[in-house]
Amino acid sequence: MTAKVKTLFKTARRLHKRAQRTNHFQDIDKHKDARREAKTAWRKAETEFYANIESKLKTSKNGTRKYWSIIKNVLGNKKTEAIPCISTATQ
Repeated sequence: MTAKVKTLFKTARRLHKRAQRTNHFQDIDKHKDARREAKTAWRKAETEFYANIESKLKTSKNGTRKYWSIIKNVLGNKKTEAIPCISTATQ
C-alpha cells in the first residue's frame, strides 16, 4: 500500500466519522466519493505492484538465486515453528 493510498483511506475514514456524526447527505456523498477513490487507487497500486514483480521475474538474468530472492522479498521469509513438545506436569 502506497503513502497516497493510505492518505486516501485516512481521508475516507475521517469523512465517514463526520457523516455518522452529522447525518447530512452531503457528508455521506463526500464519504462515498472518497471511499470509491481510495479503493480505486488501492486496486491500481496492487496491480502495479504485481506487474512490477512479474517484470522483475521475467527479466531476471541471474537464474534461480535471483528468482527466489525476489519471491522471498515479496512473500516474506516466514519460518514456521515446530509443534511444541507436550509438557507433563510431574510433581
